[in-house]
Parts: sequence; C-alpha cells; structure tokens
Amino acid sequence: MNEDSKNYEMQILAMMINQYLDDMVSLSEEKLNQLEANRDQIVWDLATRIYKESGHKVEFHIIRNLINSRIEVMRYQLFFSQSSLLESRRINEEKAIKIAEQKANAVINDKNNDDTEKITSQDNERKLAIFIKVQEIISDQLDV
Repeated sequence: MNEDSKNYEMQILAMMINQYLDDMVSLSEEKLNQLEANRDQIVWDLATRIYKESGHKVEFHIIRNLINSRIEVMRYQLFFSQSSLLESRRINEEKAIKIAEQKANAVINDKNNDDTEKITSQDNERKLAIFIKVQEIISDQLDV
C-alpha cells in the first residue's frame, strides 16, 4: 500500500470515527468522561463494525489514537463553550446591574422630582396665603 492510499485510508477512518462519536456523544463533561472510561469498548465496537461492513481490518491502536485525538478536540470545544458561557453570563449580569442601577436612579430622580414639586407646591400655597392676607389688609385699609 503506497503513502497516498494510507493517507486516504486514515482520512476515511477519521471521518467515520468522528461521525460515530458525534452521533454517540453530546458535548458535556459527563459524556466525555464516559467516553474515556469506555474507550476500549468503543475501539472494539468500531473495529468490529468496520470489518463487518467492509471486510477491512483496522489496527486497534489506530482507532484508539483517532478516538484520543477526538476526545482532546471535544474537551477543547467544551472548555471554550463553557468559557464563552461564563463570559456571556458575566455580560448579562453586568447588563442586569446597569439596568437595576438605571431603575434605582430613575426612582430616586422621580422621588426628588416629587419632593421638588411638593416643596414648590407648598411654597406656592404659602405665597398664595400671604397674597390673600395682604389683599385683605389692603382691602380693609382702602375700604374696598
């Protein structure tokens, strides 16, 4: 078997193993741990399946190496998906804090506006009361 044939065989084998693992395992820490624990059984199952379907004998260490490299890739993907999830969660928490601060500031501003309006209203009432008293005094003085 020449070098090109071996490379092609490895590509097909890697594609088949990756497809099998993608169908079998979801991307979670628990599933990856199960995959590692059952790695030898999976090697056996894949070698048997390949032989039954094609009559081609594949060495176990080749399948195991391909599975190991796929597990590493999946761990890497899991790590980055968890990292991006944590980053997303952090960003969402920051947004929630900003929204809460904005709402708190709006409530404080509304309260300040209400207090200002109340003070202004009380001041206007006091001025009106003074005006009425002054008007009464002037009316009494002028006999109007």
